[in-house]
Amino acid sequence: MIDITRRKTKVIWSIEARSINSQILDVIKEQPIDAIRLEFSPNCLEETYKFLDNLNPKKSERKVPVILDITPPARGRIFNLNEPKNLNFGDKIKISNSEKIAADLYVDTPVWEDLFQKNVSIFVGYGDAVMKAISITKDFVEAEVTQGGSVRPASDLHVPETRHGTDKWTWESIDIAKFASFGVDFVVFPGFASKSQVDLFRERFPKDNPKSPWVLQRIDSVSALNRMEDTLKFVDGLVISRRELALTANPMTIPMLAKEIVRRCNESAKLAFVASEMLGSMRFNVTPTRAEVSDIANAVIDGADGVILSEDVSRGKFGRKAYNLASVVIQNVEGEGSLPTSWEKRSPAIKDELDAVAYEALKTARRVNAKALVCITKTGNTALRLGSYHPDIPIIGVTFDEDIGRRVSVIRGVSGRALQVDPKIEDVLPAVNDLLKQKEGMETGDSIVFLTVTLSPVGRSASNLFTVQRIQ
Repeated sequence: MIDITRRKTKVIWSIEARSINSQILDVIKEQPIDAIRLEFSPNCLEETYKFLDNLNPKKSERKVPVILDITPPARGRIFNLNEPKNLNFGDKIKISNSEKIAADLYVDTPVWEDLFQKNVSIFVGYGDAVMKAISITKDFVEAEVTQGGSVRPASDLHVPETRHGTDKWTWESIDIAKFASFGVDFVVFPGFASKSQVDLFRERFPKDNPKSPWVLQRIDSVSALNRMEDTLKFVDGLVISRRELALTANPMTIPMLAKEIVRRCNESAKLAFVASEMLGSMRFNVTPTRAEVSDIANAVIDGADGVILSEDVSRGKFGRKAYNLASVVIQNVEGEGSLPTSWEKRSPAIKDELDAVAYEALKTARRVNAKALVCITKTGNTALRLGSYHPDIPIIGVTFDEDIGRRVSVIRGVSGRALQVDPKIEDVLPAVNDLLKQKEGMETGDSIVFLTVTLSPVGRSASNLFTVQRIQ
């Protein structure tokens, strides 16, 4: 019988391209990793292509979904610092990009002219120390320390308020087609990416082409947050980067902002992933902090599709333990029926025919005590819509392309399966019956609710249909 207790919220393993090694590949192959987030680096292309080729060999039965994050790295990094340097509140310091200028800190950056702005905050790391630019010249910046702290060698420098509109960033410099050929399923755009950039991406990689990656966009600043409603109209989901968001928003509001973002994604049937510092301490420590465990639990309660572990985890020796711990936390929260949850749509808005059919199918499945909701999904939209209700009933997204089947598997509560059959209803039902018995452990006599908005019982034209079926 199908396992109704299996984990619904996905755990995403995060890797920096510069950290790729055989040990990381072994961890991924040894564990049933739900998906991988891979940070793009133009300096590590060959290593990345080799990694992807080894990760998902063409003859492998199970391919791991891959999320390629093409967000540019920090635009500045401290150099010429051999030991930590303490900054105290109220200190006036000089910052330069040239060692020919006498300064307190030196910054390596390709965008010196656009990096700073008067009265705008400058963050060392993600809040290790904070400064405010007082005066700016072509050779140096004078800044006042507004939050004391320690500057470590090679620390990143962030000035989020000057990033939007100043970087000459474009995804066109990245060979997305080649990455897609290696099995990349999702592309994460930075928060400052414009609608026109995403539209151009969709023109070259149309959503109705199964080989086209889905688009996710980061919510990593107040500016990106303010544009969220428009963003949701043209992307497939959002990645909530809490660490970056806390640089421009009040850190105390981040938990509530994350809840609101996930809620809007659920209402719009879009993917929602919560990222930043998930179990990051386990790079060095065998046990996580209580706050880190709470972060995962809250993401589950909020209704996120998945949690993205910190990239630090994959570089440490406790990576396997961190992944297993995240899985256990999620299972415990999902299995605790007394906990209040904010993911269930009790009176959802019915905006179109798909909403109506999907919601009635879900209500019917509950009434007949169905073992699963089984939907035919050609591009993933039907699975996204069903998944957005976060039902306690397992969802099986059946598609006719392995790439789509892999992508819908990252939707909360959805298991993606691909069928190589002629898409006619009379051929699909017997094939689905066999698939559920062989792959999902269902037994003869088990009931399912079968939903399709893409196939007709009399031909290939679209229809809105759901039926109650029994496994034969």
